Amino acid sequence: MALITSLADLSVLLVEPSRMQAGLVSRMLEHQGVARIKLRETGAEALAALAEVGNDNRVVISSLYLPDMQGTDLVTAMREDAALAVVPFILVSSETRPQVLDPVRQSGACSIVAKPFNEQQLSRALYAAADYLSPPEDVDLAEKLIDAAVAAGADAVKFQTFKAEKTVTLTAEKAEYQKSMTGTNESQYEMIKKLELSDADYWVLSKHAQKAGIFFLSTPFDEESVDLLDQIGVPVFKIPSGEITNLPLLKKIAQKSKPIILSTGMATLGEIEEALNYLKQHGAEDIILLHCTTNYPAPVASVNLCAMETLRCAFQVPVGYSDHTEGITIPIAAVAMGACVIEKHFTLDRTLPGPDHRASLEPQELAMMVKVVRDVELARGNGIKSPTEEEEAIKRVARRSIVATRDIRVGDVLTEGDVAIKRPGTGIEPRYLGAVMRMKAKVPIQRDQVIQWDMIE
Repeated sequence: MALITSLADLSVLLVEPSRMQAGLVSRMLEHQGVARIKLRETGAEALAALAEVGNDNRVVISSLYLPDMQGTDLVTAMREDAALAVVPFILVSSETRPQVLDPVRQSGACSIVAKPFNEQQLSRALYAAADYLSPPEDVDLAEKLIDAAVAAGADAVKFQTFKAEKTVTLTAEKAEYQKSMTGTNESQYEMIKKLELSDADYWVLSKHAQKAGIFFLSTPFDEESVDLLDQIGVPVFKIPSGEITNLPLLKKIAQKSKPIILSTGMATLGEIEEALNYLKQHGAEDIILLHCTTNYPAPVASVNLCAMETLRCAFQVPVGYSDHTEGITIPIAAVAMGACVIEKHFTLDRTLPGPDHRASLEPQELAMMVKVVRDVELARGNGIKSPTEEEEAIKRVARRSIVATRDIRVGDVLTEGDVAIKRPGTGIEPRYLGAVMRMKAKVPIQRDQVIQWDMIE
């Protein structure tokens, strides 16, 4: 994806069945400096054009009503195609009803321009599309985090998706750990507003994760973000500890019918039970609980890993661990105790500004944690106690057998003085010594020879 420095860098696919309207929009685009314009009349023709190789910095401008489909269907088809998931989509329509336009927004349109429109309105939509194609520094940093997670061997990378104005009041205070890490000169709203990404950014990050070969997840903090992440196609919804009593949000997530990971920091067993029951009542089936201590960093003494077994026994669901301690010792211990999921904050550099960096792992630490977690997972095994294939071979060398202490003739009755217990373990086991006594030799047995059952009667 090339850097967008002006609208002249854009390549526009205009999907418009009306030749008059297509001509009008084309002239507006040309006046804005856009020289690469393709015209198509139907959704199928548009998708075929988008499949062509070598068409960087593409933007789709489409009418709502096409001969073979609606604009909603076109943008949905684009978002479901990995190669087209981040292509900006601008809808132009005279339609004003929310029930018609909202599905287009939820499907991933970056702008909706109302007909009739002027050149200035179209220009604003094009510049929004240009921003979509030129990720800001925050997105570049996030892409580097994705790459670091892949290099470390993680299974998934998770972000947070929120609209600050829907999440916190303008005057809400920051938590003490946030104050210690980012100061006291701003409110919680001002702090998280600076961390907010656009909808387009999440499409870009999802696409980057897909190309890198890692699952893309993000925690939604509001219902609009739930719809966005569902449209992007996250395979799992993560519910943070602070939202465990937010029943409207839980209902919205449950109705998406996707697996759920629910963090339980700050929660009582009663609150966890209520949240689980509510999620299940509204369609959730596959739920994993994460034990968690909500503090940054969390003191080791406050972790209480044994609570994982309490959750497992109380609710009969898989249990993992969301770690906020420093270092990698505690999450590794959690895996040894049966945690099926480990969530851990990481950063490219602990000196970066922000509330969580100082309590996060750096890439080399994350890689070490993943390596040790994989080893512990293998070491846990299946819980069945039985000799391994390797042990069976060693057992023949390390165990003992009943051995003759003298040359024994045919018909001799064996007594305690006739035998000893020595390696290897290829003959009669010592536990049968009592049964061997007073038995007769069927064949000659040489001194220091391992005695087998077919030698005696």
